[in-house]
Amino acid sequence: ENSTNNMVSSPRRSLGSYHGKACRESSSNSFCAQPMFETCFEALFDSMNGEAWMRGTIRLSMLAVFMRLVARTARPRLRGEAPELSDCGLWTFGFVAYTAHVLLAFTYVHDWSHARALQQTAEETARVTGMDRGDGIWVNYGLLILWGFDCVRLWRAFTRQSSTSRAFDWSMACLMSFVCFNATVVFGPSLYRWLVIPACVILLTAWTRRSGDPLSGHLSGRRWRSDYV
Repeated sequence: ENSTNNMVSSPRRSLGSYHGKACRESSSNSFCAQPMFETCFEALFDSMNGEAWMRGTIRLSMLAVFMRLVARTARPRLRGEAPELSDCGLWTFGFVAYTAHVLLAFTYVHDWSHARALQQTAEETARVTGMDRGDGIWVNYGLLILWGFDCVRLWRAFTRQSSTSRAFDWSMACLMSFVCFNATVVFGPSLYRWLVIPACVILLTAWTRRSGDPLSGHLSGRRWRSDYV
């Protein structure tokens, strides 16, 4: 078998087993040589289910994104208005959870191999859509970079109490909508498809409450489009 097949068929490794092996092979590391600490360390990380942590982090990330969307729907920002603390906090929390999800995926599933991640993405895409393409992995890489940059951009605007670029705001919103739709409706479990219904109800409720509150942006026509983002 070639190296690619060997890499794909290799078992998943836990952080605890890897750390324990490294400690046992390194006699010069006096800290790792302590049996009690090594046993506790391995027990701690071996007790963690990698797939459960992967699912948990991506769900927390999507929840933070949805909460920010609801908040922005209930109260859109005025043109020239700086982002709020909750806006920056939710967006950053979502990014941190998503970053943790990517790191866990490369640790427990892809064995820190881009080739393996590309192949597994292609296999999953072929299973769901019939197209054997792994281009989706590049979308994940791009989202990770742009999301991190957007967090820095929001916090910078918050500290300076300045507005953000509407063009970049909308571009990021479109990218995030595309990724979330594919992660939940297309490639996600059937439960996620059913959750779309209550999510739409919550967004509609936030929109109607915003429409009934003049302080939340109940403006019509050209003025609404020009004054709010």
